[in-house]
Amino acid sequence: MPSKNQFKSAQKWFIENCEYLGPVVKEIGPVKLDLHPGTFEVLVSSIVSQQLSIKAAQTIHQRLVSLVDGDVNPKRLAALQAEEYQSCGISRQKQGYMYDLAARFIAEPELYIALDKLDDAEVIKRLVMIKGIGVWTAQMYLIFSLGRPDVFPVDDLGVRLGMQRVFGWKEIPGKSELIEVSIRWSPYRSAASWYLWRYLELSRKSK
Repeated sequence: MPSKNQFKSAQKWFIENCEYLGPVVKEIGPVKLDLHPGTFEVLVSSIVSQQLSIKAAQTIHQRLVSLVDGDVNPKRLAALQAEEYQSCGISRQKQGYMYDLAARFIAEPELYIALDKLDDAEVIKRLVMIKGIGVWTAQMYLIFSLGRPDVFPVDDLGVRLGMQRVFGWKEIPGKSELIEVSIRWSPYRSAASWYLWRYLELSRKSK
């Protein structure tokens, strides 16, 4: 889990060493990263949230939680009928993801019990074995559940748009440009991602 000192170190480092992101960090202030510990419940929420607005995802997720009386565990979700998932607003495709997620946690729980003890690459490797969990979702899990400090989601549109604005680029940067710049930010790339998201959000609000 990250510590406040870790993020203070990141904030200080960017201000002192990064010509472009430093002023952004100074303007925004300390990182405010809300962690959501857990594994199965977090992945369920991640699947529900895919391609939905925050409000819609929260509504559907709460319906699912209520359906199982607050006990979101693999056996309960595996036992739900398709009609029950449908009543929550969960699509047929996502129902398949839920069944696969539950089945894997029931069959091989040892793969997911101690993800916090594994390195980032191994966590991603294990998570993407689950239907509906891609690299981006696994990276979000690393940042927002495990609090890993050096994760940089190069496929995240918010990160790419944030970098475009921070650096004043005319076009949205490609992967190679993102990776080249992000290497300079290691080992604080999770904080860098947060600042890019926040900067983009503030830029949109100011318009």
